[in-house]
Amino acid sequence: MIKHSKKINEVLAIFEQISSIPRCSKSEEKICRWIVKWAEDHHFPFETDHLGNILIRIPGSRGYENSQSVALQAHVDMVCEKTRESVHDFSKDGIELIYENEWLSAKETSLGADNGIGIALAMVLAEDKEIDHPPLELLFTVDEESGLIGASGIKENWLQSKILLNIDAEEEGCFIIGCAGACTTIGTFPVEYKKSPENDKAYHLLVDNLKGGHSGLDIHKNRANAIKIIARLIKQLLDKIDIKLGAIQGGSGHNIIPRNAEACLFLSENDAKEAIELIKDFQETINQDYGNIESSIRFSFKEADKGPLKVIKGDDLEKILTHLLETPHGVIHMSNEVAEMVETSANLASISLKEDKAVVVTSQRSSNHSRLKETTKIIEYLTLSAGGTFRHQDQYPAWQPNIDSPLLKKSIDVYQDLFAEKPKVTSLHAGLECGIIGEKVPGIDMLSIGPTVLMPHSPDEKLLIASVGRVWLLLKELLKTLQ
Repeated sequence: MIKHSKKINEVLAIFEQISSIPRCSKSEEKICRWIVKWAEDHHFPFETDHLGNILIRIPGSRGYENSQSVALQAHVDMVCEKTRESVHDFSKDGIELIYENEWLSAKETSLGADNGIGIALAMVLAEDKEIDHPPLELLFTVDEESGLIGASGIKENWLQSKILLNIDAEEEGCFIIGCAGACTTIGTFPVEYKKSPENDKAYHLLVDNLKGGHSGLDIHKNRANAIKIIARLIKQLLDKIDIKLGAIQGGSGHNIIPRNAEACLFLSENDAKEAIELIKDFQETINQDYGNIESSIRFSFKEADKGPLKVIKGDDLEKILTHLLETPHGVIHMSNEVAEMVETSANLASISLKEDKAVVVTSQRSSNHSRLKETTKIIEYLTLSAGGTFRHQDQYPAWQPNIDSPLLKKSIDVYQDLFAEKPKVTSLHAGLECGIIGEKVPGIDMLSIGPTVLMPHSPDEKLLIASVGRVWLLLKELLKTLQ
């Protein structure tokens, strides 16, 4: 491990403690108890609400006691992703951290720097007696990754601050002043089965080792979607040979680009030999399609020890495959106002079979309410056309940018004084809790910042350690000006 400044080491030490506590979305009880214990040990007044959100109030330093309070906000949950080889149990195991040169990552799992490092920075700021700062409100929300659930449940007038620093951005030197709104759609399709063919064998088909990533931050990078690939492959096999589908699943979360998908197929030994050649040709096509974007896609096709006792009837299989192939995935519209920024996108997030139904989850994002509605309507129409029904959840508004924000101006000035360069100012094609908080606290001035985190929502997630120090300095100096 490289030597770092004392303050970076303090932040990393707290992050290590956070990482030792399981905290997947919707399972944040342990991390919340740990944060409450920290507040009690430091004699900081705190409150919790019915969802588990935590609000901790820190007195202002000498000379700042009567200043307007400033909120530091982060979420306590993390996206729990792991490699297929990993035996990690997110319900009880802590994250195993790996320090390698200037980067911090995790062994075979997502790191959880999104957003554990934000919690750690806020805690170290609150503990430091030498920093000048106004009264602080540390707002730690639950269940952010599932659809900003914690922030959506915050009661009005709970937060007293009129300035909020969200520490959930993932590029140091980039000031976020807006974000996309979103809607998750769950499509349900009736499925009829028939008995598995007695003379055919069961085979396991796997598409694996894709890059995946965050469905907002990485959607413009044209990475492959494992569900799209396996649906395309099964359809090509179905057009050439006699196959039956016993099972299919892929994807792990509405905000994650699917990294793997698998299916159980029934076919004869002769057809299996032809399938091997067809899959080989298909893999070459996929490698050509994605080139250097996806250099490690793995295909596996092998006889299964045991297959399911029933297979999907042909008409229903055709409907499901057609729906998966027609459902939009990727960038739909680029911004007309901000160069190279995604305005509207869709993520075909997951497919699973549950008894007599198939469930397909998609996630739509847009900073344009009209286009978000339009994209969602398209998915509704495709679902109905395939004989399914739909429902929506995790809908939240966009955070509209305010280029004239006083907080933004002060932050830019402080950043330039510290680092002799201008920060980048932009909006984000991902969900941030600022949009919801802004509706609950009218007139609040908000900015999102954070250290550099690459490949969030995947086992390749890593944190640039030096960027933690730069964010620390920015927060420290900025708070002095907010008197």
